[in-house]
Amino acid sequence: MSIAPVSSTQAAVPDIARPYADFPPSIWKDIFLQYDSESLATKISNFINEQGNFNKIFANDIQGLYTLYEAAHMRTHEDNILEEVLDFSKAHLKFLADEVSPSLAAHINHCLRQPLNKNVPRFEAKYHMTLYEQDPSHNETLLTFAKVDYNILQKMHQKEIDTINESRKRSNFVKRIPFARDRLLESYIWSLAMSFKPEHSNGRMFAGKTIAFMTILDDTYDAYGTVPELEIFTEAILRWDITLIESLPQCMKAVFDMLVELCEEIESMTNESKKSSFVVPCFKKAVSTFTKGYMIEAKWCHDGYIPTYNEYKVNGILTTGMPILFEQERVHIASAVECCMKQYDYSQSEAYNHILNDVEDCWKVLNEACLKANDIPKVALDCVVNLARSFHFMYGDLVDKFTNSELIKEYTSTLLVDPMCINQH
Repeated sequence: MSIAPVSSTQAAVPDIARPYADFPPSIWKDIFLQYDSESLATKISNFINEQGNFNKIFANDIQGLYTLYEAAHMRTHEDNILEEVLDFSKAHLKFLADEVSPSLAAHINHCLRQPLNKNVPRFEAKYHMTLYEQDPSHNETLLTFAKVDYNILQKMHQKEIDTINESRKRSNFVKRIPFARDRLLESYIWSLAMSFKPEHSNGRMFAGKTIAFMTILDDTYDAYGTVPELEIFTEAILRWDITLIESLPQCMKAVFDMLVELCEEIESMTNESKKSSFVVPCFKKAVSTFTKGYMIEAKWCHDGYIPTYNEYKVNGILTTGMPILFEQERVHIASAVECCMKQYDYSQSEAYNHILNDVEDCWKVLNEACLKANDIPKVALDCVVNLARSFHFMYGDLVDKFTNSELIKEYTSTLLVDPMCINQH
């Protein structure tokens, strides 16, 4: 029996309805199936009137507006037309949210808050499955497979958090380092954001431990050590020399011990694949970079110095691996908002908007890098993009969900506690 080939614009499974119940057909056709700045701009220009504005006839096409809105978040600095697309689609979706049924309004508002390109896929999986299930034409077999897959992975993730929790208990860090935040679960969720796939289990557990340790290291610099102590501590890490910490308090020695144990663990993990000679030096270099940034922040705090916004961003790359523009204001160090107000003589509102614009610029840079990164494996690229998405999740709207973990309690239950309900027939 021969099978007819499926064209690039033909759905491989035609009876699967996408989760947009009651939506009319899109007027935008397939103009976003392939991305190309020039051709995309040409196609979109067909929907612009002589005055240079989008034709109002398209303003009530909800699915079309939604497609435009999501596509516009893939814009780069070269895509001026997509800036207009984003403004147009966002404004009209906000308007329509007040005019449609409550269920459809809820979906529109969710899309406005959580565009797909900024979302951590695993964190949104349940939402989209639930939405799809509400569609009367959904494929029950496909939905069941998706739910079973979700639940199987959730069981794996539960075992992983149990494993690293046992390691935490053995370290007795809560008693040995009483000044630090206990954020192991939140740290694991962060690592889960980078990749939820089963083949990344070991890496995910190690990443969770590492993020938890970096939190302790951050607190050592922010909330405990004096500048002289921290200078010794920093030098010990940079030289990887345990003899230098003899004069330091016991709890700071315990922090250094945790770092050594982490390094030994990653060496053990990578020995079998014969990659330890590459991975371990990279790990040490990364920790050294973080500590340098933390030391700079500690001196700023000690001296009562409010850095310029540019200084804040540069050091943020040292302490987080990317511009730390999402972070909430903390009492002990000037926030990004304060630094921006100082440098540009802005009001708080003006500084906030400036930072949000900078955040959007960072997304454009990331989008452009992804479009051009043909020589980087997609699995690696996905982890990098998901790391950026995880920062957006943890610090979006200048709210620190990582420290104030009550704010992610619902996500924690969704990801690690509550399975998907599967209908029995």
